[in-house]
Amino acid sequence: MLTEKTMEKLRILAESAKYDVSCSSSGTVRKGKQGMVGNTVGGVGICHSLADDGRCISLLKVMLTNYCMYDCAYCINRRTNDIKRATLSVSELEARNEVKWETYTKKIQIEARVLGDLSMNHIIPVATSYQSALLKNVERMTAAFPAEKAAALNARNLKLIEEIGERTATIEAKVEVLVAARRVANKLEDEHQKAIAYHDTVAPMFDTIRRQIDKLELIVDDSLWPLPKYRELLFIR
Repeated sequence: MLTEKTMEKLRILAESAKYDVSCSSSGTVRKGKQGMVGNTVGGVGICHSLADDGRCISLLKVMLTNYCMYDCAYCINRRTNDIKRATLSVSELEARNEVKWETYTKKIQIEARVLGDLSMNHIIPVATSYQSALLKNVERMTAAFPAEKAAALNARNLKLIEEIGERTATIEAKVEVLVAARRVANKLEDEHQKAIAYHDTVAPMFDTIRRQIDKLELIVDDSLWPLPKYRELLFIR
């Protein structure tokens, strides 16, 4: 919980930070208009940035201290300027870091849950469904043609069936590792250690699982695939 003393420090340090070129909108409140920038949120140390799609993003920006040994004429924080001064204490910086660690952990945690859900409840079922369709095709081709010709015609489908099986098995195994790593990390009381655990043991699983999913995306029929494919995102409106 923020104390009044810490809030006063934030007001002073936000005031000192707002003269930075990247923080020129600090403290302003502006209603969005059609065809223009969206609403800006006012408040101590709140600056604004624009996303590529035109959304206005509110950001917190404060200095750690506005004490300075230099006397640059252009700077609001120059040594000889008569302004209120403040410095965040060690405990306040530690609290700030704890919020950062917790925020990082939550982001990775959410991404891990979503990736696990997509993998097990969407990607694998669709991939195995397509694998079953290929197996039926192989059976029918085997029944319709002589053995030698059927083997030649079925070669590609058999290769795809095997590849789908291997990749879905890898995804399932890595998701289990991912879930186990999350459970271990969640038992940690210290937010810093928990963030490190998520960084070292949970996040590395993402690329491994995604790599397998990306390969399946190139194999599975477009009509079955539950998500937009990369080429659709890039080239199809």
